[in-house]
Amino acid sequence: MRKHKEILRLHYDCGWSMRLIAEVVGASAGTVHNVLTQAGRVELSWPLAEDMDEDELSRILYPRTDHSEHPDEVNFAWVRDQLSLKSVTLKLLWMELCEQQGYHHSYGWFCRCYKAWAKDGKRSMRMNHVAGDIAYVDYSGLTVAIGERKAQIFVGALGVSHYTFVCAVWTQSLEDWLECNTQMLEYFGAVPNLIVPDNLKSAITKACRYDPDANGAYQQWAAHYGVAVMPTRPRRPKDKAVAENSVQQVQRWILAPLRDHCFESLSQLNREIRKLLEQLNSKPFSERPGSRREIFESVDRPAMRPLPLMPFHALDIKTAKVGIDYHVQLDRHWYSVPHELVGKQVEIRADTDVVTVFFKGRQVCMHVKQSHYGHSTMDSHMPQAHEFMKKWTPERVERWAAEVGEDCLAWIQARISEVQHFHQVSRKALGVLSLSRKHGRARLNAACRIANQEGLDRYGQIAEILKNGADLRCQSAELDLQLPQDHENLRGAHHFK
Repeated sequence: MRKHKEILRLHYDCGWSMRLIAEVVGASAGTVHNVLTQAGRVELSWPLAEDMDEDELSRILYPRTDHSEHPDEVNFAWVRDQLSLKSVTLKLLWMELCEQQGYHHSYGWFCRCYKAWAKDGKRSMRMNHVAGDIAYVDYSGLTVAIGERKAQIFVGALGVSHYTFVCAVWTQSLEDWLECNTQMLEYFGAVPNLIVPDNLKSAITKACRYDPDANGAYQQWAAHYGVAVMPTRPRRPKDKAVAENSVQQVQRWILAPLRDHCFESLSQLNREIRKLLEQLNSKPFSERPGSRREIFESVDRPAMRPLPLMPFHALDIKTAKVGIDYHVQLDRHWYSVPHELVGKQVEIRADTDVVTVFFKGRQVCMHVKQSHYGHSTMDSHMPQAHEFMKKWTPERVERWAAEVGEDCLAWIQARISEVQHFHQVSRKALGVLSLSRKHGRARLNAACRIANQEGLDRYGQIAEILKNGADLRCQSAELDLQLPQDHENLRGAHHFK
């Protein structure tokens, strides 16, 4: 409070020294000297007028620092709008005002006036909570050490009773986030109408003041429990004041008592947290009757909805583009989809047992989830030509070759033994066998005999043998060599004795 009038009275009426006045009014000797000097400078007469108050006396002593005039010299609404632009600072605006409008006050005074104006313009709305309507959730800023790792602390609280839930998890990942929310509802034993989280990435994929986007898995979780999700506005902690207060209470009454404990596992930490949590919820309020638990049982819980019969199972949801091989990847395993979806964006939802693929909200296929590297392909997803090829196994190809002849079977088996995987030679083998439809089995077997003798291993080489008739000439030569051995014109060894 200003004490200008008292300083002047003690000086003029009592004749006290500046040091004694300073001790009595609780100010420095420099302040007393400054007030008396200013009074002499403005030729202030004593005694003062009876209706003169401290503000008027201050304006007389310090006419250039009148607090009531300075805010009117600057349009602080314009200053606020300019500060919203990138790279604009108060220092820059003050310099521009001094140069362009002749503003003659210091930069420090300009900042103080703007902050006072901005503070006067702020209003805080008192939240009226409805029984069992909203649960506020957040992570505590403090962590708890478990060995070399640190556990994150999840906090949830109801609006009316402030009934609180706390648990420790390793990370703030989506899986842990969904697990914390599920445990909170099971601890409450009922479901509120709305969950209000912060804009953390595990819950909100796109933070926006007016139209935020929740994570797909979190939306699935909310749909399972029939609860709505509405995050707070970005950088507006007052939107979840209940969560902020609950976090503070948890830090004081749960985390602080555990600060010197050494924990060996996450389950051990959660057991100790649960003990102190029961004490916190049973602790009487200091400014209202009852405790969190009593108000929860009498007010919040009757207004909440019951839990569903089955708990939520976390889903791993991702989008993917279908490759040219009509497969999508999840955790180093490829799952087939209908080949008509090649190049399209699909949504993959995976739980612990099943992988389901959706296209435009419609389920297109389902696979058993695999944890190993490889492929899961359904025949119905393949194009007709691919499905035809998939039906040919090495055993089936060898059976067809055996029907053609021994030489053909030997050629086919030799080609299969040369490669690591049958698909590397399947098209070649089927191409050679299909030549039997045009040239017949006998000719093909003869052509394979020539190929085996000459070391020919290409489809084109066998086709050329059949095209040029080399197999036929080979057959006729073999017939010419088969002469009768008992002809009368033949001589034997006894004719040369």
